[in-house]
Amino acid sequence: MGKLIVRIKKKISNEIINFRHWYSYEIKLRRAVSNRGFTILASNCMGGIVYHSLKMPFLSPTVNLWMGEKDFQKFCFDIRYYVDRKLVFVESDKTFPVAELGEADKKITIYFMHYKTQKDAEEKWYERSKRINYDKLYIIATDIDLPEEDVRKWSQMKCSNLVVFSDKDYEDISYTFKLRRVNRYVMDYYKRDYGLRNVEYVFDFAQFLNKY
Repeated sequence: MGKLIVRIKKKISNEIINFRHWYSYEIKLRRAVSNRGFTILASNCMGGIVYHSLKMPFLSPTVNLWMGEKDFQKFCFDIRYYVDRKLVFVESDKTFPVAELGEADKKITIYFMHYKTQKDAEEKWYERSKRINYDKLYIIATDIDLPEEDVRKWSQMKCSNLVVFSDKDYEDISYTFKLRRVNRYVMDYYKRDYGLRNVEYVFDFAQFLNKY
C-alpha cells in the first residue's frame, strides 16, 4: 500500500511539473517563435525537446538519439554525405540500437537510445533525413570532449544559427553559451524546477530560432 501511495504521489508531481511547463513555457514559446519549417540538428535530446515544446514536425534525423561531439561535428559539416549512406548496426553493451555511418576516417557512431529496435531506429532515421531543410539549419552542440580548435572550427559551418554550450568562457566566440556541466558527458540541460528545465531559464530558444 505504501509503495502504491508513493507511485501515485510521484505521478501527481510529474503531472504538475508537466502542466507548469506547458502553461508557463510552451505556450509562450509557441507564440514567440515566428519561424517555421526549420531543421534542428542536435548532438543530444535538446532538438527533440524543442520540437516537442513547439508542437512542430521533426524535420531532422537527430531526434531521440545522440552522437559524440566530434562525430556530430563531422556529420554537420558533411550532412548530405551521411544521409546518403546506409546505417550499419553494430554489437554493443548498450540496451538500445547503435549504428555506424560512413567509411574510413568519416565513420561516425550514432546511439539510438530512445528506440527499442533497429527497425524503428532505421525507419525514423531515413524518414526524417528526407525532411531536412538545408536552407534553415539550426545547430545545437556542446564542447564536451572537443578541443578549443574544434570549437572554433564551428565558425566555418554555414547554417542559419548555431549554439555551442560550454562550461568555459569563450568571450571571443559569439556562438558559445555558458552552461554548467553536470559531469564529463552531460551539460545542465534536463533537471526541471517548477516546470522549467535549467537551460530554458537561461537560454532564449525563441530568439535563437527566429534568426534566419
